[in-house]
Amino acid sequence: MQPSSNASTPGIVGRALHALVSQIPPSAETPSLTPTVRAHELARSAAIRAATMSGSFTLPPGPLGMATVLPDLLGIWRMQQQLVADIAATFGRTAALTRETMLICLFKHGGAAITQRLLARGENDNVVVHRITNRALQQMLEKIAIRIGQRIAAKSVSRWLPILGALGAGAYAYYDTTHVATNAIDLFSKPLLLKEAAAAGGADDSATTEKDSGARTRSTSRRRAASSSAAQKKSKTPKDPQPSTRRSRKSASPGDAP
Repeated sequence: MQPSSNASTPGIVGRALHALVSQIPPSAETPSLTPTVRAHELARSAAIRAATMSGSFTLPPGPLGMATVLPDLLGIWRMQQQLVADIAATFGRTAALTRETMLICLFKHGGAAITQRLLARGENDNVVVHRITNRALQQMLEKIAIRIGQRIAAKSVSRWLPILGALGAGAYAYYDTTHVATNAIDLFSKPLLLKEAAAAGGADDSATTEKDSGARTRSTSRRRAASSSAAQKKSKTPKDPQPSTRRSRKSASPGDAP
């Protein structure tokens, strides 16, 4: 079965990604006096293990090898997930390890246009990470899943070339894991601020939501001002409830009385 032709693949990958970023693993690492050095050590070790795992998954030829594509990716992702948790602990930033920071570390290098919406530069060179709603998270993961579906299709081709495929898969796993570590080091080595986005619909439309909210507030203020002005004009207008009666009395002469 070719993963590229399987319509359910993006859905399966999307669910796997959601579990991956939502379930933060514990770490046995403790804050280090030289966190960057320790983080690079962890990165090298994890990259070697990832390359070995991915290369071994690619060795079975043909259909049997294609059946290992998704387990291969899931195994690498879990290894990288643990690497991110260990690097965060090394820098003493375990409290900042959320699904948003996990998403940034795992997929920033492959989907910068998607994950950059989670990041902003704050004062004093702080890095601001925007928290997002479940719906916004799901939308991001669906976009990432589409890209990964294309990667699955490419990996399935390598299953027909066991030796060359194993070398290529191992090299890519090493490269990918190294980039995950670089993302994590770059994020957790700086002052980090988590910013709640409860008022926004998500990272994709937070600016639009803020703009629409401001427009609604201004519109409401104008309506209230117009209503108040109309009420003031109405209160200043002299009341003359019976103009016709007064004119009738003025036009009548004394001789008209019976």
